[in-house]
Order: sequence, then C-alpha cells, then structure tokens
Amino acid sequence: LFHMRLHLLREVSNAVEYDIQENANFAFTGYFGAKDIRDVKHITDFYSWMRNGLVPLVMPDLTEAPMAEDRSVSFDAWPDGAPHMMTRFNAYLDYNKLLGGIRLRQGWRTEGECSAADVVGFIERKCSLSADEQQILQPDMIEIRRSFEAHDETWLLRSANRSDLFTKLGEMEDLGWWSARTSRVEIAIPIYNTEYGIFSVVYVHLFLSRSGRIYTVIMDESAWATWYHSDHHIFLTLVDSVWCIMVTVMLISEGVEVRKRISTGRKALWSYIQDFWNIVDWFNIVAGYILIIFFIRVVILANSLKEEAALFEDPITEANQEQAQTFVSDMETLMMATLDLRRMGSVQPVSLMLRLFKAYSAQPRLAMVTATVGRGATDMLHFAFVFMTIFITYMIGAMIGFGKEFDAFATPGRAACRCFSVLMGDLGWDDLQIAGRLSAFLWMSQFMVLIYLVLLNMLLAIIMDQYSKVKESIGESAETLWSQGYEIYRRWQGRVKRTRVSLNAILQAFPEMDHDSLRPITVPDLETKVQGIRTQQALRLLGQCYDDKQEKTEEEADIEDVEDKCKSIDNWWKKVAQHRSFAPKWVPKLLFVAKSLDHVEKEEATPREPTRAELLHDMGKSVTSMETAQDQSLLQVQRLEALLFQLNRSVEAIERSQASTQATTNGNGSPYPQKALSPPKRRRRGENGNGDG
Repeated sequence: LFHMRLHLLREVSNAVEYDIQENANFAFTGYFGAKDIRDVKHITDFYSWMRNGLVPLVMPDLTEAPMAEDRSVSFDAWPDGAPHMMTRFNAYLDYNKLLGGIRLRQGWRTEGECSAADVVGFIERKCSLSADEQQILQPDMIEIRRSFEAHDETWLLRSANRSDLFTKLGEMEDLGWWSARTSRVEIAIPIYNTEYGIFSVVYVHLFLSRSGRIYTVIMDESAWATWYHSDHHIFLTLVDSVWCIMVTVMLISEGVEVRKRISTGRKALWSYIQDFWNIVDWFNIVAGYILIIFFIRVVILANSLKEEAALFEDPITEANQEQAQTFVSDMETLMMATLDLRRMGSVQPVSLMLRLFKAYSAQPRLAMVTATVGRGATDMLHFAFVFMTIFITYMIGAMIGFGKEFDAFATPGRAACRCFSVLMGDLGWDDLQIAGRLSAFLWMSQFMVLIYLVLLNMLLAIIMDQYSKVKESIGESAETLWSQGYEIYRRWQGRVKRTRVSLNAILQAFPEMDHDSLRPITVPDLETKVQGIRTQQALRLLGQCYDDKQEKTEEEADIEDVEDKCKSIDNWWKKVAQHRSFAPKWVPKLLFVAKSLDHVEKEEATPREPTRAELLHDMGKSVTSMETAQDQSLLQVQRLEALLFQLNRSVEAIERSQASTQATTNGNGSPYPQKALSPPKRRRRGENGNGDG
C-alpha cells in the first residue's frame, strides 16, 4: 500500500481520460466540436474522430505557439528562453511525454457460414462464428483486459508531419482497415509522467457487436518507474523487511508444529489438518510469499524498463519503429504484473483478518463473533440452500420479464448482481417500471417481502439465537479486554523484576505430563521442577487452577452421592437377580453398573491400594456411561434415582404377587414350585386406576 501510492496513479489516469473524453471532438462547427468519443456510432465516425479529435489533441501542430483565442504567434517571435511548456517536443498535457506515438490494432472474429436462414435474401457475406469475441452488451473491465489475438498493428508516429498522419488515416479508411470481420479496435497511447515517474498506457477500446452498435471504453494501466521513492525509501525498506521476517517466522513455527505432529503419528497430523485456524495460518503463509514474489517481479521489470528508457531514441521514425513496439510491449508487461500485484494485495488483507480472528479466540468477549458463526454454521448452511433456491427463482423471473428492456437483467451474471443490489436497497424503481408498472410491482413486492423481510430476518434470528447462547455461556464475569491487558502487563512486569516465572516456562517444565491424570500437582512439585518460581506464585497459580475447576464442576453431582447411589444399585440388584424374568427392560443397564462396581472391588483387592480419587473417578465414569454419555453427572444421578424408584415398585409388586400366590393355592395344588414365582396376569392400562401393570 505504501509502495503503490494509488492516489497519484489515479490523478494521472483521471487527467488523461478526461482530456480524451471531453476534448477529442469532431463534427466541428467553427471552433465548437459537436461530438466526442461517445458519439462514435459508425466506422466513418471513427475515422472522423481520429482525424479531427484524437490526433490533433495528442500530437498538436508546433508550427505556431499555443496562445489565447484569436491570437496566433510563431515560435520565432518569442523571446529566447521563453518558459512555455508546449515548446517541448512530444509533450502531452504539459507534464507527460508521449513515447513514440499512437498504436492501433484490432481483433478479428472467426467467420463461417451463417447459422440463420437468409429468408429475405440479404446476407451476402460470411457471418461471425466465435461467440467469445463478440460483444453483445457494454463490456466490463474483465472483458476489456482479457487478452486477444491482435492483427493489423499500425503506428501513428509523433515524428511525422500532421499532413502525413492524415494521409495515412485516409489510406487506412480507403483500404478498409476496419473491415467486416473486425470485432474490436484498440488504441494505445504510451506516456511517461516526468513529475511523478509513472509509466502509463491509455487505452481507447471500441467494441463492435453483430447488431451494429459500437461500445466505447476509455481506461488506462499505470505503474511506477521507481518503487522505492527517495522520500521514504528507508521507511519502505524497513517495512518490507519486517513483513518478510514475520512471514518467515510464521512458516518456521508452523513447520516445527507439523514436524512434531508427524513424529507423534498420523492421528495427530490429521487433527492438525482438521483445525480451521491451522489452515488459516498456511493460507497466510502462502499468500504472503506469493505477494513477495509478485513484488520482486514488479521491481525487476520496472528497473529493466528504466534502463531501456535511457536508451530510447527520440524521435521514433519508420526506421526505428521496432524499438517503440518493443518498449510499449515491455510497458504492458510491467503493468500486467502490477495489476497481478494489486489483485494479490487485495486478497492478503482477508487472510490477515482471519488470522486476527484466531488471535481474538484467546479473549472470550472478542471470540463471541467467531464462536457465534461457528456454532451457527450448520443452520446457516441449510438456510443458504433455501435462500439460494428462492433467490435464483426470482432472478430467472427478472431475466425473463425485464431482460429485453434492461442490460442489468440480460444475462445471468448481470441479473444476479442486480438482484443483490436490489436486496441491499438499490431498488431502481423508476427504471424498472418502464417495463410495466404491474409486472414490476408484482416482482418487486414478492422479492422484497419474501427475501428481504422474511429470509433476511430469519438469518438475523439464527445469528442472534446463537449469539445469545454464546454470551450466556461465557457469563457476565468473563474477563474484559482491558483487564486482560492489565494482567499481561502485570505478568510482564513481574518477569522483568524476576518475581514471577512465565506460564510457558511452567508448561515446559512438565513436558510429559498426562493432562487426563488426576494426580494433583503440589507446591513442592512446582518449586522442584520450575526453576526460579517463588512460593507465592506457586500458591496463587494452584489456587487459580482450583477455582477454575470448581467453576466448571459446580453444577455436577457430588462424587460422594454418586458412590452412595452405586451402592444402592448394587443392593437392589441382588434382590432383582432372583426374579430376573420379571425385571423391566432397563435392568441390563443396571447390570452394566453392577459389573463396574465388581471391577472396582477387584481393584481394591489388588496389592496396590488405589487412591480415593482414582476409585471415585471410576465410579463416576460408570454412572455417566448408563445413558448417552452426557457431561452433566447431576442429570445422571437424577435418572438413577428414577430408575431406583421404578425398581423399588417392581420388587414390591413381585413380593405382593408371591404373597397372593401363596394365599390362593390349596396344599400342593400350585401350578409352580413353591420357591418359584408365578407370572402375574398382565393388566391393561388403567385397570388398577394408576396404570401400573
């Protein structure tokens, strides 16, 4: 951005484009030219504009000094050393030097037999077959910059007399230089601004469609001759060096991380690839080095062009015309390289923005945006599918209804851009109603109500819903940006005064620590392994870790309650095991808990005494495995209590059934053995009033 100085490039471009558009006139009545480049509607208009407008403007006659109106003074009458700018040869707009002259070239269509039937006997020549070269509508910048195969390149050299230039234009018109197969004409005017040091090529493009209309576009391409200008070359060199160092450091850090993951295993490498922020880092690295390569290429081309310009022979004649052709071709190469650099430079800020979001993820309040988008990505993708379906439907309807009347709806690409601009508020109702007020009202009203009022508000609802959840999850006590900044400053000040050790140094002191282990780390452990840590910092660090753990587990069930519930389940299981055929369907779930408890008892019998923390950890894992492995143990305990309640009622029902069976049998007339239980008769729901079977 510092190198390009786009405001100066635009200043030169505006001056040249304005001069050609407003002052290159033809169809003169006295001193007044009634038409300009926008009025070129036919081949004859093109030659009139070249003869009376462009050539006299760019290459004026220097036989007389340019003076005010109604004054005519020859150069011989001027005093010696008169400070007039126009006395310089090849000067254009006072500060620009014309390099060689004006170049004209054209593109051809591919011709063949006409596909349409000659129903009126009019077609007497071949038709155009190449749809890519034809210009149906007003072209945009991408179509203009698209390279084409040039033919019939012709130069109007500045060294020639005015009469010779007019004679050459007349010969071109007589010989049919612009023929029926011409699809476009390109006029290039190479100049060099001596005040700023800018190479520019001003293009005047004329596109001839098969309908007979001629579209005209004036544009230019510019590039700096010196990218490290003398005013700020030290500052620019320093900025470029810092940029290269930052990209290289990023590459080294990511390369080290990839190497560690590769040495760890494929799973670690795959987890690294799946991380979105790692992809962002590599995108920044690749984009940064591509930008550096493009910049080096532009600087080399600019220096080469300056060396070539020092050998440029002026004036250019027919004998050394090839030099002008080579020089202008090298100028266009430099300008295309500059255009590539600008395009790549416009992509780089997007990658830097994504990397900033990665940095924001370390701060809970700044991470709310990325967290909201991440959590709502699935809903937004499904919404986008519905949105695009409806949007494309109305876009096709607009093409069919208004494509004939307006260029903006004539093609799918133009129609999509126009519908999006309507969605953003650029209605264009005054133009649209020309096609018919009723049809325009029906399309506009449906489009605005369904897409603008309904779908866009649904999108906002999806985003706000996720935003509220994210905001609720971080809580009101989340650390603010300024408090975190103060904490960073306090830690830095402590490291400077050697009263505290950095957190990275503490983590590096435990390289093989198992993060899933429940073995507590004590103050002596920190003082032994971390060099230079003080007792006060160790106590404060462990206290903060304990507080964070308590905040995360404050809603979980107490582990003592889990242990009691597991023992209750074990006792009830012993009762149910005797009557397993009458147990409910959820009894296998209790069997899993019983096996888990047996596993705990076996561990207690081993020679190594398990710690209380390990025992409680295994019990907690057993309980949480009973259902869908949810994180909240409190919910699991509530479900266990419900299961125990149902189990209690089932056992009581079994005991009542046994007592009833013993009371109703006479002697040995029971159909079942005396120690067995008879299956109770299945009751329909509602027979006993409460629905219990």
